[in-house]
Amino acid sequence: MTKKIVVGGPPRSGKSTFVASMRRALLDIGVRADYVELDPYASTLALLEGLMTPEERLRSKRKDISNEEILQVAERLASVAESVDILLGDLPGMITEQTRMLCRYATHAIIICSDQSPEQMSEWHKFFEELRIPVIAKIVSKLHGNEEVKSTNRDTTEAVLIGLDREVKVGDTLTRIAIMLETIMNL
Repeated sequence: MTKKIVVGGPPRSGKSTFVASMRRALLDIGVRADYVELDPYASTLALLEGLMTPEERLRSKRKDISNEEILQVAERLASVAESVDILLGDLPGMITEQTRMLCRYATHAIIICSDQSPEQMSEWHKFFEELRIPVIAKIVSKLHGNEEVKSTNRDTTEAVLIGLDREVKVGDTLTRIAIMLETIMNL
């Protein structure tokens, strides 16, 4: 059965870059992985993959999304092909009722927060707890410094990643996190 992991955190924390990079890291270690854009307000994944320009993304940004549209977006998690082991969902950066609706098919969650807003980590953790979605990784995103996997146990990984700045790349730390996710997911 496909594990459906939503990635949440505040705006500009590196969620989309992490999702696209983690997909590649998982594929590199032999896990059948894919991702879906769950942010109907602005598609950052399409920008990262070169499917749209920054100008096109800016023009496509929307503010008013109906609950019906949100439910259609949420279905992207539900309609995943059986050939995928892990499906990563890139959530919008705000905790709202619509974000809650987007998580309806999620089996697990990853939280990414910038080192500039550490209080957001607990807010997102509480959000996922309320939804009864297990948090399997907590990642602090920094612009500079050293990457590290700070701790891991059977159910959760904590790490620091550097430079989640809209460039898809896979390094040693991301590969270690991918291996840990594979283990946590029992793949």
